[in-house]
Amino acid sequence: MRYIIALSTIIIIATTSTIIYAFLDDDLSQESQSLIRDFEAQHNQSDSEAYWLLMGFDAPKGTDPIMHAKQNRQERAKDYPHLFSCSLHKADCVDKVVESFQSKRHLVKEYGYLYSRYQKLMGLSDYQTLEKPNIEYATPHLFTVLFAHNLFISEQLSNKNTEHAVNELKTNIQAIANHLNNQDTVLGTLVFQELLNRSLNAFAYLKYKHGYELLDLEIRDIRNSLKQGFLWEFMIAVDLFKGLDGNPAFFSPQDIVPSWYVNLLFKPNMTINQEARETQYLIDLLYAPDSQFLSRYLNESIPKVGTDQFRNYGGSILLEMKGVDEKENILQTRLLNSKVLLINNGKRAVHPFSSEIQTIQKDGSLCFDSEVLMSLERFNCIPFIDRLVR
Repeated sequence: MRYIIALSTIIIIATTSTIIYAFLDDDLSQESQSLIRDFEAQHNQSDSEAYWLLMGFDAPKGTDPIMHAKQNRQERAKDYPHLFSCSLHKADCVDKVVESFQSKRHLVKEYGYLYSRYQKLMGLSDYQTLEKPNIEYATPHLFTVLFAHNLFISEQLSNKNTEHAVNELKTNIQAIANHLNNQDTVLGTLVFQELLNRSLNAFAYLKYKHGYELLDLEIRDIRNSLKQGFLWEFMIAVDLFKGLDGNPAFFSPQDIVPSWYVNLLFKPNMTINQEARETQYLIDLLYAPDSQFLSRYLNESIPKVGTDQFRNYGGSILLEMKGVDEKENILQTRLLNSKVLLINNGKRAVHPFSSEIQTIQKDGSLCFDSEVLMSLERFNCIPFIDRLVR
């Protein structure tokens, strides 16, 4: 009898302990707390003229875009004409853009109000997203900015005063690089990287076609914006996972379950801690030394689910649902930093990743000769006029 009682007691204690353990969540890790502090330290502005201008960039002609944005949040973006049907890293594409722009010059006047907003935006340096990170945050009209930028690029490439155009592009490149330093979402970073890439290509085209071989560029390191974008995505995850804590609608608004059942399957802090590990890995790779970057990029994987699936089955499923591989965005950012070397040194350029990566001419382009780098060809090449290369 005593044996049965003792065994029953052990079973009860073990069962109770297992149940209690199954409901326990971890504390936020030091890594999670550090990332949250880093984000909060960067987001302390109460206002931003550049943010409101971007939010209202699509406002109707004759209206104040900033006032319009404050009164009409998250308005649907309009459609605009396509100016480029090919990629500007090829010289023959730039030739086509210049030729076709002759019949599209009226767009500069027709969309002059967007062009003016674009010029104003390039003069601002206070950008910060004023929304709180969440999956429904209002996004600025970034693709309208891209249209206005294409007008600017087309006008400079078609300008008969080449010296003025080259200087305008050089100033524009510095302004975009400064904006990139302040961008704090992945989407904003990628769009402004596209702006920078197009300006770099236009500058390279004019430099080598018109004999400005000695005119070099120097831009600031643009990696900070992607780091801030990773932090923004992490904070969206923090907001999402905390909002799901004990939420009866965890599975869907139609499938309501008891809060205790959600608490049994899902632990927000454990899920956040795993997300933090992935975010910190991406930031570390972004800032990896040049000599180590390619090896790490090719041979390492983003840390996957390492959370306790017994206690956090729901969190494991959520983490597995992420479909975006941010490593390619890191490579794109690193390529833009090194593209300036290609513009400045022409055929003599050597890539900072490895002295074995030199240049190759391909289809009207000058590129760094690497299969990995050519996977993002438009960021790895410049339009190239061979007869004028130094």
